[in-house]
Amino acid sequence: MHKLAQKSQQVALRILSYQAVISVILALLFLVKSNTAALSALIGGLICLVPNGIFVMMAHRHGGAQSAKKIMNAFYLGEAMKIVLTAIMFAVAFISLPIDILPLLVTYIICLVSYFLAGLLPTRQSDK
Repeated sequence: MHKLAQKSQQVALRILSYQAVISVILALLFLVKSNTAALSALIGGLICLVPNGIFVMMAHRHGGAQSAKKIMNAFYLGEAMKIVLTAIMFAVAFISLPIDILPLLVTYIICLVSYFLAGLLPTRQSDK
């Protein structure tokens, strides 16, 4: 793997780990309400994490100026797969799982927003 692609993948994986931690914390908080609410929060986190993880694997495979077309194609394909997989996971959750909608959506939205807010966090010196 190209050094630049490896570095960007490490940053993306760190963001995914933040999202996983947020999901677990919210699930523990929703446990006060009920087991179903806690499980729903975990499902909401997974609906955000799984498609994002697949996107990261696809989009950060290539690096370097000579791979520009491959990088763009991987981003487009990864984003399309992320959208479709997210829709499928929401459909499965709403149709076939005993969920509490509020914890699921709250966790999903917070995890989704955390992806954008992660850029505001200070980076370690080794990431620069």
